[in-house]
Amino acid sequence: IWLDTLDLGSRLFGLSSQAALWIVLALIILHLSVGALGGWLAWSLGHLVSLRLGGHSPEAV
Repeated sequence: IWLDTLDLGSRLFGLSSQAALWIVLALIILHLSVGALGGWLAWSLGHLVSLRLGGHSPEAV
């Protein structure tokens, strides 16, 4: 299914299949990077909220 989608997209936009593959890989890397950054920020925010609500810092234990 992926190869058919890449072929259809490359024909539709006039790109080579190799270029379409690089674009898909770049989008996957971007998606993973944004997800990792969002997860790290959420973890950090949760830690700050825990401290503000009277929790203990894991580093202090």
